[in-house]
Amino acid sequence: MFFDPGRLRAIGFIRKAHGFDGEIKLIIEDQETINKEEPVFLKPGGKPVPFFITQFRGNHPECIVRIEGIDADAIPRYQGMAIYQTGESTADSDWDINGYSLFNGDVLVGEVLDVLERNMQDLLEVQVDDQTILVPLVEDLIREVDHDEKRIFMDLPDGLLEL
Repeated sequence: MFFDPGRLRAIGFIRKAHGFDGEIKLIIEDQETINKEEPVFLKPGGKPVPFFITQFRGNHPECIVRIEGIDADAIPRYQGMAIYQTGESTADSDWDINGYSLFNGDVLVGEVLDVLERNMQDLLEVQVDDQTILVPLVEDLIREVDHDEKRIFMDLPDGLLEL
């Protein structure tokens, strides 16, 4: 079977370690969003890497999982990273800002890869160095959108990018 990375859709993100024995707290759109029998993908270095969930508990939006191949020491490297599964995206966005540069104040954060429309909150999928993060798309946080230069200037709350 041929793997098409273009069919990956963001389903949530890794929030942080849960305890000290390798459990991970995920934030997901809803429990039906994640197929526990299929691999999930993370993009360390910008390339999708498959992982399997070996344990799952909790309710949307937060759940606790174990992911094969990610131990307690490795979790901080994945913190804040978007998590994906294959399937068609449900996003039908009015925003056409893929490829724009995202700034927090005047500091470059990364490149916008996609706008994800979710039930609870629209999100920007942003490539930051070697990982992908999700940033809430809230109009009150947007200072300016420069379509000519393809730049978005936001005033993000302190600590948001460190999650």
